[in-house]
Amino acid sequence: LLILLRDAIVQHSPLKYVKAILSYKQININGAVRRGLRPLHYAVFENDLECVRLLIEDHGVDVNVLDDAGYSPLHLAAKYGFIDIMHILIDHGSLINFHIAINNSQACSMVVPHYDVIVEPLSLCLENNHIDCARLLIYSGAYVNQHYFLGYEINLLPYENLSALELILKHGANSNALSRSGITPLIKACREGNLGAATLLCRYGANVNYVTRKFRQRNALILTVESKRCDIIEILLVHGGFVNKHPDLCNSPLELAIRKDHIDAVKLLIAFGANTNEETNEDVECVTPLILACQLSNLKNQYSIIKCLLENDAEPNQSVSFNPQHQH
Repeated sequence: LLILLRDAIVQHSPLKYVKAILSYKQININGAVRRGLRPLHYAVFENDLECVRLLIEDHGVDVNVLDDAGYSPLHLAAKYGFIDIMHILIDHGSLINFHIAINNSQACSMVVPHYDVIVEPLSLCLENNHIDCARLLIYSGAYVNQHYFLGYEINLLPYENLSALELILKHGANSNALSRSGITPLIKACREGNLGAATLLCRYGANVNYVTRKFRQRNALILTVESKRCDIIEILLVHGGFVNKHPDLCNSPLELAIRKDHIDAVKLLIAFGANTNEETNEDVECVTPLILACQLSNLKNQYSIIKCLLENDAEPNQSVSFNPQHQH
């Protein structure tokens, strides 16, 4: 009977046929058909609003049944952006925060078997850029700072979806949440060269000077100078980025801009107050930006960089000092 019911739903048979199958007392309307999928899952997947109403309102099916992948009917509706069905499911008691349900004794037995793989309906909305659906979930109590194995909701979000990013930031997402690899959302945006995301994150309080602790130590400004994105460099500096050497880093943004042969970045950093005489570590020596520019003979813009430094108070007679880190 369940297979007949599934086929009737999937083939969009007239509702009277679905009702006829449901009229059999032997049918278990909450039973699994295949891979844990229940009749309600199929009705939601087909975006069949009438069938969903019939199953829920007339036959009282469980709106929180999970398939073998840990998906509830609300997960499916969220993934595909079926907002009308989402309204019905939520109005009839669908769980919205499944990880939080782990601590709820009544829901625990239902959710725990899927705990390691389950994602939240909100995450599926954001991933697929269904903004209205995501907004509905948030207004219904969805938690925007859910933590997964690889990071928080904001760490996993595709930043091409600026509307989705702004939505969760507006509703309290932590702009400084660390991913499992120790990356902040701002560093992720800068690594991807995403000006819009970087601007949004700065506006919502992202720490522009945070230094990664894992792998190579970097901050957002250093990453952006490396990628030669003056537009993002300016955003970071406007929002308080350290224009000179960060206390936790060995090298300055100006030094890196010189190494990258990026005259526009050199000019921009100087315009924001970069110290043209700040010494940075160069093997056993501590050199100034001017000395470094003179040493790097492979720079195509060497003359322009040296000229820019001299025009902005670089000291031509400053001597090379010894790097104390190499003292024995």
